[in-house]
Amino acid sequence: MAGISKNLILTFSGCLALCGCGRLGGDALRSLLSDSNVMSSSPITYSTGIVDSTFGTAGFSTFKVAGNDQFIKQIKIQGDGKIVGTGSVQVGANYESLVVRTNSDGSLDTSFNSTGTRVLSLSAGTDQGTGVAIQSDGKIVFSGFAANGGNGDDFVVTRLNTDGSTDASFGGGSMYTHFGFGNDHANAMVIQSDGKLLVAGMARVAGATDNFGIIRLDGTGILDATFGAGGKQTIGSTTSAAAAAVQADGKIILAGQEGNVRVAATRLNSDGSLDTGFGGTGVVYFNGSAHPILLGTAIAIQSDGKIIVGGLDTDNATVANVALIRLNSDGSLDTSFNGTGRVTTNVSGISCEQVKDISIQADGKIIVLGDDDGCGLADGMFMIRYNSDGTIDATFGIFGTQTFGGDGIYSLANSLAVQPDGKFVIGGQYLFNASAQSGFYRFK
Repeated sequence: MAGISKNLILTFSGCLALCGCGRLGGDALRSLLSDSNVMSSSPITYSTGIVDSTFGTAGFSTFKVAGNDQFIKQIKIQGDGKIVGTGSVQVGANYESLVVRTNSDGSLDTSFNSTGTRVLSLSAGTDQGTGVAIQSDGKIVFSGFAANGGNGDDFVVTRLNTDGSTDASFGGGSMYTHFGFGNDHANAMVIQSDGKLLVAGMARVAGATDNFGIIRLDGTGILDATFGAGGKQTIGSTTSAAAAAVQADGKIILAGQEGNVRVAATRLNSDGSLDTGFGGTGVVYFNGSAHPILLGTAIAIQSDGKIIVGGLDTDNATVANVALIRLNSDGSLDTSFNGTGRVTTNVSGISCEQVKDISIQADGKIIVLGDDDGCGLADGMFMIRYNSDGTIDATFGIFGTQTFGGDGIYSLANSLAVQPDGKFVIGGQYLFNASAQSGFYRFK
């Protein structure tokens, strides 16, 4: 089985595996059990898309941190059921990184920085948290990007102690990485079973060209010299990696886009080199069904090794649909998925629907979180559940889909986490009376 796109968890033949390990014990097992994407091997009753009224206020919990615009980009669920999210909040002219922790009922956890929230200024300009993970010892690691003066933006990774204070033993608190030629934006993070951190996104290379960029840090926040070139790797003929996952054999999958015209996916060996067993070169590309797929935004790996990439697909010059592609382990389209290896869905006729996150249930069903980001309409979030063959699962929500927000609330979805009891937690942004707030929804 597999967890969501940005921190993969798999089960093979009853053995637990996380990010490329075999049988687990000790810290590795505790790390797996503390991760929000764990799908228990015992039967789980998954959410059917009904709002969980026991969470927050009528299933909805928002947090207005001092500042203006604010949002959650990714969430994870700790082993004790507490929910951790990272994102950004506007403070004056700049954005600062935001970390939030709630109790399992959606209330702010005051054992975290005494308020349940923490705003961190990681640069003299704008910075933003985009990925978060929970270590086996309970420490919280979050990644993102931060302004670095004339060098543009850098990848930045920060580790917090369980009480929300900065862990100075990790790169002095934060580790900044620059690829050398301009803005570098981290979009995704995965913790390997050995505790090393993979952070992926967009890296500016020579010639003012943007490529997939990925770094690997050891447990102390230092670049791992055994990976790529001095701990860094870029992939040519790609633009920006939006999501990352690690196979059971330790190989690394990245998905994103090449220009604004097609999806790109790449597979790296555990040392950061391109895996030529994937598409012949290590990189595969896919255009849209009629017009280009503009974005590849999420990724998940099934227990059989097949890879699902989500994004958006334009069916004409203006309408964008939810899009899924399923690949065989060699990078070719899996035609057992909807007959073509592709499926597109439009939930409500809105012109800019897209995938934001993906989770795969233990029974093989696929949960997709999305929104109509850019349309500026209420009811902007939705979930869709697909059967393993790509058909919509009509037992979920209303004929397979669930929209939420409503009542004048402008909503953007960014992250999906599945609790061990099968409930779904959503992190994103919510606008009430022109006041942007970060927050969570929960569905049972």
